[in-house]
Parts: sequence; structure tokens; C-alpha cells
Amino acid sequence: MRKEPGFTLFELLMAIVIIGVLTSFAIPAFKSTVASTQLNADKEALKSGLNLARLEAISRPTTTSFESNASGGWQVRDTSTGEIIRTLYISGVDSSITNLANPIVYGPTGFRVVGGSKVTFQICNEKGTGSESGRRITVSKSGSVKTEIVKC
Repeated sequence: MRKEPGFTLFELLMAIVIIGVLTSFAIPAFKSTVASTQLNADKEALKSGLNLARLEAISRPTTTSFESNASGGWQVRDTSTGEIIRTLYISGVDSSITNLANPIVYGPTGFRVVGGSKVTFQICNEKGTGSESGRRITVSKSGSVKTEIVKC
């Protein structure tokens, strides 16, 4: 009797079980990677908006602000004319921002003109786990923006 080439039913079932086990380990790691990527994108969008407000204040020269708007986004505004320079939105999917109720105002020199020595706020991702579930953004009195990873 000649043996036919191919796989037995048992071999196919074992392959499916192994693939299922490996997938069950990969899915949580993938979710964590997606949450971290989303958090970094939101952080970079806010950092970009803050830097734009500072650069516009220097180049115009006037005072500009980075503030929330009525539609749930953020805007860079020329405070002397009221002109909205740019509106931006963070994805907001599973993210929350704390301690950014007041506008951040930059003067013609690029320094913040309102507030204490620094303004700090956090972006937290509800789906993030472990030590990388948030990002802290600090705006110094000189207007520079610094970010760091925090646990929410």
C-alpha cells in the first residue's frame, strides 16, 4: 500500500491549536502597542500646537494663545485680533487630558506671559496599561515644551 502525501487530521488540528495559543499571547501585546501609539500621536499633536502658538507669537510679533475650543478641539489664536490661526484635534479615542483648562498665552518674545514658572498637564489613555499609560507635557516660563512618560 502506497502512502499518500499530505497531512493527517490530527496534524492539522495540532497546527490550529498552536496558532490559537500563539494568537492569544499576541493580542494583548498588540492592544498595548496600539494604545501607546495613539498616546504618542496625541502628545505630538498637542506639542505641535504649543510650538505653533509660540512661533506665531514671535513671528507676528503679538500675543497668541493655545486654548480649547467649543467643538472639543484646540486652537491657536492671535489674542490681539481674535484671529484663529489654526484649529487642531487630537483623536481623543480612549484619551483624556487633565489640567489644561486655562489657555497658554505666549508673548512676542516667545515666553509665556500668564501663569507660574511652568504649566503641566497630562494625557492619559484608559486602555493603556503598565508604566506607559500617560504622557506629561510641561511648558516652561521660557515657552519650551518638554514631555515625559508617566503612569496614570
